[in-house]
Amino acid sequence: MTSESLTADMSYESNEPEYYREEYGTGPVTIELQYVVKDDSNIPSMEQFTRFATAAVSRFRENAELTIRIVEPDESHELNLQYRGKDRPTNVLSFPATSDDDFVIDPDFYAADDEDYENDAEDKDDNSSADAGDDTSSEKELDLEGNPFINDYIGDLVICKEVVEREAREQNKPLEAHWAHMVVHGCLHLLGFDHIIDSEAEIMEGHETEIMVSMGFRDPYIDDEAE
Repeated sequence: MTSESLTADMSYESNEPEYYREEYGTGPVTIELQYVVKDDSNIPSMEQFTRFATAAVSRFRENAELTIRIVEPDESHELNLQYRGKDRPTNVLSFPATSDDDFVIDPDFYAADDEDYENDAEDKDDNSSADAGDDTSSEKELDLEGNPFINDYIGDLVICKEVVEREAREQNKPLEAHWAHMVVHGCLHLLGFDHIIDSEAEIMEGHETEIMVSMGFRDPYIDDEAE
């Protein structure tokens, strides 16, 4: 898995290409969807992106906001080189909204609602609600304790359409399933999960598998050992 969790100022207010456009979704998980690709065919709809992100986020947070930016290889390459030192485009880059680079999510902090993918081995680097009590103001303070985010905004995902499509072909995976996995994987990074060491990877990949299966997709790692 070559996608990575990063912290950066992801502002794209200027110098956008003429074909730039954006969409806004609404719901418990709200998405700003930015299209920065010349060909926007075969990209999931806002409804699909919302489904993917909600499946990933809802087991840890009741509400969240994020940006998903669909880009050409040159932008992915530039960001991957700038923030990860990798001289190539990649499938998904994650930029958490928290400024705490070292935070690790406490799975008990939020009430759960339900119970690089390049094939390069060397790149496999690519919270608990307290008892409410009688005092509502006290409850609010307790609920925020340990929360690394200052509000509902959890961060940005930058997904390279061309890389996702290529990987789906190479790995013989349905394109929708691979898009779904990129969103799920990226969202978990935004929430503090990582896969740098084996113990972290086991936890993160376990969540990814459960989330993907819950949406009707197969285990995204089932063919990894054979590849």
